[in-house]
Amino acid sequence: MTGFGGSLTDSSAAVLYSLSPSARDAAMHLLFDPATGDGLDFLRQPIGASDFVAAQDYTYDDLPPGQTDYRQRHFSIAHDETQILPLLRDAERINPRLTIMALRGARPPG
Repeated sequence: MTGFGGSLTDSSAAVLYSLSPSARDAAMHLLFDPATGDGLDFLRQPIGASDFVAAQDYTYDDLPPGQTDYRQRHFSIAHDETQILPLLRDAERINPRLTIMALRGARPPG
């Protein structure tokens, strides 16, 4: 057993950010604090959209259909900078033993 946890997906970040800052902080402590909460210590973190998105699916290198970017010149994590990355930093601050395993998002076909 490596740990217990979940994922901070686009939709879970949207739900947490719909809360007041104090309620969001309390929720994060309930999830990640090993002393006063569940002490989750493992996140399976999607790179790009998972199958749980609040709006539309995305990758870190979206282009119009039929175009490619093999050199990753349009690569950007901007989508995750507003909600997902701050939550990951908070989770790690609350539980320094947190392990984050990145995985390719499960973007739906089409």
